[in-house]
Amino acid sequence: LIEIGDIDSSINLLRIHAPFFLDDHRLLFRLQKQKFIELLRRDAYQEAYEEFKHFLLALIFDKDDQTSPVANEAGE
Repeated sequence: LIEIGDIDSSINLLRIHAPFFLDDHRLLFRLQKQKFIELLRRDAYQEAYEEFKHFLLALIFDKDDQTSPVANEAGE
């Protein structure tokens, strides 16, 4: 799936079958970075920008910080 650019499905399969891989933030960041690249390849610039901005905000803010712009999505 990663080879054909379907990063969301790849992440979902990892969540189901091997969630411990997603505990490695370096791997998760690389997958999100690849998703950004795949969106750019499809000329989906606005979606790429929004996805990457959202992911970076999730990295910056503590999951327990209720003032975080992504606090309501911490459980995802």
